[in-house]
Amino acid sequence: MPIDPVTGITIPEPGIQTGPQYATDVSEALEILAHLRHTGEANQDGYQIPAAGLDIDDDVSMQSNNLIDLRSTRYDDQALILNGVGDLDCVYFKDGDLWINNGDGYAVQVTSGQLVNATVPSVYVPVATSGNLTINSGDSTIFVECDSSGGAIIVTLPLAAEVPEGRFYFIKDVAGSSETNNISVTPNGTDTIDGSALYQIGDNFAAVAVVSDGIGNWMLLEYNRKVYGSGETIQLTDGAALTSDAASPVTLQGSLETDDIECNGNIHVDGTAILDTTLDVGQDLTVGQDMTVTGSTQVGVDLSVGGDAVITGVVAADSFQFSAGISSVVRVSRDGGISDATNWSMNGSWLWENNVLGTNMAINMTIPNGVRVTSVSVSIQPDPHPDPGALPTNMPSIAFKKYNNSTGATTAIASQTDTSANITAYNLRHSITISGLTEVVDAATYVYWMVLTAESAGTAITGTQLLSWSVTYDRLSNSKVGED
Repeated sequence: MPIDPVTGITIPEPGIQTGPQYATDVSEALEILAHLRHTGEANQDGYQIPAAGLDIDDDVSMQSNNLIDLRSTRYDDQALILNGVGDLDCVYFKDGDLWINNGDGYAVQVTSGQLVNATVPSVYVPVATSGNLTINSGDSTIFVECDSSGGAIIVTLPLAAEVPEGRFYFIKDVAGSSETNNISVTPNGTDTIDGSALYQIGDNFAAVAVVSDGIGNWMLLEYNRKVYGSGETIQLTDGAALTSDAASPVTLQGSLETDDIECNGNIHVDGTAILDTTLDVGQDLTVGQDMTVTGSTQVGVDLSVGGDAVITGVVAADSFQFSAGISSVVRVSRDGGISDATNWSMNGSWLWENNVLGTNMAINMTIPNGVRVTSVSVSIQPDPHPDPGALPTNMPSIAFKKYNNSTGATTAIASQTDTSANITAYNLRHSITISGLTEVVDAATYVYWMVLTAESAGTAITGTQLLSWSVTYDRLSNSKVGED
């Protein structure tokens, strides 16, 4: 029987072979044809298919195998960046330059003309996380978006020696929760971050960048202000100063202790403020607890202290408000020709070392709800006047007022002017009293206070020192005195 030299198939001959043998030869021939690899007639494996015989119009899978023994590969130049769903993890040419698309579909230009493209990419690879994250050394340029609203987050860096020098990562608080739940950036192994074993992002919406030195340290680029929690202390020593511009208020939840402070904006301290020299604030200063200043205090707008204020130098501000009042503790000196405040406000009794030269002094009063106020009084000590001499043109006076928390309206309940008969009596410590009151206290609706207006001679305001205040009410049959 004839044998085909290209395939090695025994060629069945109809009419010569018997039926059963013919059928067997046909079956064997079909089996050989089904397994031909077309490696060439010398192998009796079928003819090799020339390139002209191939017409490929779909993707060809290599079944996870390699293309080997290639002299080169050639590509059709693309007019646009490939960005289809089937273009992940691919290599191509665009405008004559080599590009790759990574697994996330981000296009990376490899060459630019005759050079390797070293341009910083316009898009950083973002990685969002709400839990702990370890960055791998293969993550070349990465932007970590941290959402710590559900709890604290730890971001672990790769070994600095396992990445090229200059490799950098950005870590950002995108949820504004890092004040409550810190974001910790930790180096790997014995690596450090600017010499430290840990860096914490503790300011809402803050961000940091870390840059590898290629050896064992990450250099820190900080994009936030440090937030000190309750109970912590900021301490600046050796003449260091804490300085802020008008657009950046200083907010402290702990304590402040420093030699000198200057801020063109606002300063808010929830804890205690201790300053050894001077305090200069361009706008508002608010201290939630005690404040001690051994030098001068200059506040551009409002000064508010919730605790005890011990100020031994000069004080200047547009308005003052002190919530505590302990005469043996609080001292405010008024030395030199400092411009005077328009309004002073405090709770309790106060003792001033020198003259309080404000136009008005507001005295916040806490009175039990439901009682009927029958009188209010202040004890004052004017600046001594020549004796004999004339009484001031405008005598000191007090007014008893209330403020409606709902409507914002202020109501003057009653007022009284100093009734000293002569300058001898006036120069002594004495009281100004409003009697005959019938005001029933509604503490849920109103805030009550007194206003002490200083004496003046024409338009010139002179000194009137407030020593104490008191309010008398019935129903409880006792007197609440505002001094400790």
